[in-house]
Amino acid sequence: MMARALGRAFSYRQRVDEEAISPEGLYERAMRLQREGKLEAALASYSDVILADPEFAEAYLGRATTCYLLGNCDQAINDCNRAIELRRDFVEAYFTRGAAYWGLASELPGDDPYILGFCEQAISDCTVVIVAQPRHGQAYFNRGMAYWALSNRPMAKHDLENAVALIKHPGWHAEAEAWLKELKKPRLLSRYERDSWHTYCGK
Repeated sequence: MMARALGRAFSYRQRVDEEAISPEGLYERAMRLQREGKLEAALASYSDVILADPEFAEAYLGRATTCYLLGNCDQAINDCNRAIELRRDFVEAYFTRGAAYWGLASELPGDDPYILGFCEQAISDCTVVIVAQPRHGQAYFNRGMAYWALSNRPMAKHDLENAVALIKHPGWHAEAEAWLKELKKPRLLSRYERDSWHTYCGK
């Protein structure tokens, strides 16, 4: 009986170990680490998943979101590109890529020539998300800010109003409200001054 019990215990441990090193098991571990805020460890775990299964689209998205949270927007975009190659209708990957493009644009001064391309890509990706999920408040927020950076005040106002109406998270809701309030303030500009988001944040 003792031998049978030991055999069952060994079999159980072997099954647990196999699950832990499978792509799915590694992915579960990476998500748990990300939820716990252990971003560097999560990043490494997502990379382990991709090494084990180079076509695991969710792992590329997981690594992209982790990179974005760590401030590495370029790598986030690269991983989203791969996730979208693997799954063309991957809405979450479009959202994360749009957020990363807006993140890149928001760090640039108002006269930087790269702003146009970054903002246009952010708008395109956020539009894909909004078409698929019309109540995605964060996508409206990112798209509204990108429109504002391009001096399109009517679309910026439309999107920020939708963001305020749809976002439930208290912090992001307050952020959207603050930017919408700023957008609505009257401002006197010379004929040569662009009325963009950069005018307000000093970029």
